[in-house]
Amino acid sequence: MPEGRRGSVKQAANGTWYYVVDVSIGPYRRQARKRGFPTRRAAQSALTSVVRSLEIGQYVEPSRLTLRTYVEEFWIPNARMRLRPSTVHSYERNLRLHVLPTLGAVLLQRLNGAQLTRLYTDLLADGLVDRSKGAEGHRGLSVTTTRYIHTILGSVLKSAVRADLIHRNPADFAEPPRKSSVAVGRTAMQAWSAGDVATFLHSQHGTREYPLWLLLATTGLRRGEALGLGWANVDLTNARLTIIRTLIDVEDSNDDKPVWSDPKTAAGRRSVAIDDATVAALRTHKALMATERLAMGGAYRDFDLVFARADGRPYHPERVSRAFRSRAKKAGVPVIRLHDLRHTWATLALTAGIPAKVVQDRLGHSTVAITLNIYSHVTPQLQSDAAAKVAGLIFQGDA
Repeated sequence: MPEGRRGSVKQAANGTWYYVVDVSIGPYRRQARKRGFPTRRAAQSALTSVVRSLEIGQYVEPSRLTLRTYVEEFWIPNARMRLRPSTVHSYERNLRLHVLPTLGAVLLQRLNGAQLTRLYTDLLADGLVDRSKGAEGHRGLSVTTTRYIHTILGSVLKSAVRADLIHRNPADFAEPPRKSSVAVGRTAMQAWSAGDVATFLHSQHGTREYPLWLLLATTGLRRGEALGLGWANVDLTNARLTIIRTLIDVEDSNDDKPVWSDPKTAAGRRSVAIDDATVAALRTHKALMATERLAMGGAYRDFDLVFARADGRPYHPERVSRAFRSRAKKAGVPVIRLHDLRHTWATLALTAGIPAKVVQDRLGHSTVAITLNIYSHVTPQLQSDAAAKVAGLIFQGDA
């Protein structure tokens, strides 16, 4: 034991053993003790382990802090200062649904890799571990989602290590599903043809959601960007709209309060031109909303949303996605994800010869390299078209 540090093993009145050890020495000596050992040997072994951890700087104060308390009272408030609101919301939701119902009551210092591995196994088999969710609790999660939860826990527990609450990260000793399995069953990016888009929009003409589908199809906006769009940021006279926020979720409450986030990237904060047909549809939609607002009177919830329910409350993003798939099926076109409307716009634009830089700006990608990488399946055709056009310019005089 280092010079100046004191430690001893003693027997309590009830016959059990305990140790006392200096955790800090000098003018402000501080001690820690632990009781309840059945034998002197067990107490001495524990004391030796504590002294060793003190010597190598891995000692942490014993704590009754649970994983749930750490997440809810310490980690989430700190994360809100560092991370994008959409990221915090996603982390918080996954922890609340998939982790805390099972591991929330476990002491942070008792959490280990084996417990996390068991959690991942259960999630793959059963899905939501909160059985109060009914049938949802019996759908297994995908490998991708389970690995994402592992990543979240790794970040949470890494912060606990930095805060000297635990001396090592249990996630480093867990065994998440293999990466090689992630690609299995993954939904590939799909895109409609121009004819498919026209067929779908024709089937939706006259419905309340038609302007939303039209805007997504003609601009390539992300779902959250369209659902978060406010009338204050729409200039119908000059046929432009400005993206300054995104709707990431809707809180379950009487008011269905929207949860906002900044655009995904700095380039996501942008101005987007819209075509005449979309302008006309938005004008008609704005007039309809004014009528609805008048009819609702004081019951109308005004969030200044371009796309909202008849009483002004925001749409739930996932419900919009489900509605889109259902309507695509009824329209007789290939069933794709709502996000694939964005891919459709980009594919059609690049195929039509619109410069990649323009496509990048409209999509809000941070670099043109990202645009070209995502839509690399389009570039071979662009290469062929470029070769033919340039050759035509060179050899047109030889015809």
